Amino acid sequence: MESFQSVNEYVVWQIISLYIESMYMTWADESDDLRQRIQAFARSLFSPLAATLGWCHRDTDSALEARLRAISIPRAGWAGDTQVIDEACRLFDEFYHNPDNKPFHHDFTSSIFEIAVRSGPSHNYDLVKEMYEHSARWHLSEDHRMAALGAMACTSDCDRMWETLDYALSEHVLPQDLNIVLGFMVSANHHSKHVVWKWFTANYQRILDRLGECSALLGYVVKTTIGDFCTLDMADTIEDWFRNKHTAAFDRSLPQALEFIRIRAKWHDRDIEDVAEWFKQHVDL
Repeated sequence: MESFQSVNEYVVWQIISLYIESMYMTWADESDDLRQRIQAFARSLFSPLAATLGWCHRDTDSALEARLRAISIPRAGWAGDTQVIDEACRLFDEFYHNPDNKPFHHDFTSSIFEIAVRSGPSHNYDLVKEMYEHSARWHLSEDHRMAALGAMACTSDCDRMWETLDYALSEHVLPQDLNIVLGFMVSANHHSKHVVWKWFTANYQRILDRLGECSALLGYVVKTTIGDFCTLDMADTIEDWFRNKHTAAFDRSLPQALEFIRIRAKWHDRDIEDVAEWFKQHVDL
């Protein structure tokens, strides 16, 4: 892993990030041990880069350094880097209590909100929800207001996940923003996609009423809800559930998503033993 630290190409780090995310989504449900090793592997890559670059944007920074900072800090935080988590929570708390003196660069707003909710004290969920509902008090742009909404979906508490999904169907959230919540949530941690699927099937009629049965938004919601599963059993379950539903709004995206699930499932089944063994040999906990 040390050899990667000399790499300073943003595209390379972006590809590494995407591959780690793909591995996590494919094998995180396999066991606690493998999931923790994947995150430890991510920490070994991104934490040194985050520590080197730091949180402060400098006038002498190149565009490359700014982009590397923007990818390394959120990835290190997602992977459980305690220094990154502690600093993100400190900055979040400072910003919440003193909105007129923002203590971090605007590029970090989304990352800090997400880390503060996912890994910080449970009350951060309520604080970021307050920021979403009263964004003018914190001078949030519309993009950063959406970041606050997305951060609510990064909670690790299953009850709060369900609460967030119900909230996303309320008058507080525009219909087109429901998919933002779903997108953040399904990728937030290894079990959130299962919560989203249970909520989706339990609230399907409410979703139809909110979005419209023939709305293009419904197609995006369906694709986001099911797109990160990776077992043949789940593909069959999803296909069976939709069998008697009116699917005109997503008659192309549903088969494509199911095909992708089955492709990922074959990858999972083919390589699970090799992947588990590699991480056991090369990544310490």
